[in-house]
Amino acid sequence: MKTTPWMIIVAALVTSLASCSQLETLSSLTTPDSKKEAYARWNKVRGRLKYQLAADSFAAGQLDKAQEHLNETIALNPNNPDNYVLLAKLLLERGEIASASEAIEKAQENGGSSAEIDYLNGMIAQRYGRFVDALYWYQQASTRETNSAHYVAAVAETLVALDRAVDALALVRSRWTDFEQNATLREIAGSIHMMLDQYEEAADAYQEAARITTDDVLLKFKLGEALTLAGRYEEARSVLITAHDMAKDTPPSALVLLGRCNLALERNDEALEVLQEAAEKGPNNPRYWSWLARAALASHDLLTARRAANQTVAIDSDNPHHHMMLGFVCMRQRDYEAAVASFEKTLQDSPNDRMAQFLLAKAHVAMGKPATALAYDLQQAQTHTSVGQSHQGSGSRESSLIQPTRQGHKRSVGRPRAP
Repeated sequence: MKTTPWMIIVAALVTSLASCSQLETLSSLTTPDSKKEAYARWNKVRGRLKYQLAADSFAAGQLDKAQEHLNETIALNPNNPDNYVLLAKLLLERGEIASASEAIEKAQENGGSSAEIDYLNGMIAQRYGRFVDALYWYQQASTRETNSAHYVAAVAETLVALDRAVDALALVRSRWTDFEQNATLREIAGSIHMMLDQYEEAADAYQEAARITTDDVLLKFKLGEALTLAGRYEEARSVLITAHDMAKDTPPSALVLLGRCNLALERNDEALEVLQEAAEKGPNNPRYWSWLARAALASHDLLTARRAANQTVAIDSDNPHHHMMLGFVCMRQRDYEAAVASFEKTLQDSPNDRMAQFLLAKAHVAMGKPATALAYDLQQAQTHTSVGQSHQGSGSRESSLIQPTRQGHKRSVGRPRAP
């Protein structure tokens, strides 16, 4: 039969109770020192019992109850370092960093020395923004307890915070095979690859993590994003649909990814439906409305496209790309005056934008004004499109406003973004 900590405590408690029951009958035969020792043993047993109650309450998120039990166990057994370690964890959970630091010092004063104490020291240093110190303590914890992926992950995440993403990636990869069934390190590797714009590698790492943790919805959304940015739209769409079905409430950012995949795969009506949902969930995000405008254009729903483009500009009027999208929608509706106004606004902020120059010239021509009289000549703008024939080129350039490229792209590795 498997022995549990509770069984040990109960057995000790029964033994101590038996001892205490005999205390009075033996009082005439015992010395004051033996009485003191008996009471000390009894207090230690009670202290262990209260400690277990405190640990269980903490694990259940009942912080007040855990604090109450901890106060009792510290009073009963003030020299046990484990009491102060648990107290430090509780205080960190409450955000009382200075008090947590004092608790850890108390644990060390009472002989505490463990990987967990090192890790908590790292957490305290991290909360104070002392990442170099945090790295030291996390490395100490990882050295003491080499079979803990959690400590390796802490080291890697701190390296990223210190702008050492490449070193973090090397560390995670070097310990990869040590934890074959651990998804955490693979997920961290995927996140670092994403920071470095290495989308193919990120997708592969996330796929490894998802193979281990099959029911993690958030991980599936991360995988879907990496696959989308890598241009692997079929795979991304499948993953995102699965995650969407699993999630209680799919975030609008994930819906946009699914919409982008549908657009790239020319499933325009499906893209329109999912991007409408994204815009409804995130009505103040201009990016969601911009993608909805693209999907509506692809589905020839010009009314929805105009409404979405207007909303994009209303939310973020300083972005020239939003004005160009609105102008393009107006062109499709043959509202050339509004289109001209939008393209001119684009060119105020981006005077060298060849696409805006081309579309502005085209709008003027549609209004019956000669292209040669314009500041941005139609023929010149077509030349700068750098695509074959002018008719084919204009269609290619305009369609880029609607659909994402079907090929993935990899930008060069540069300075990683802050986590």
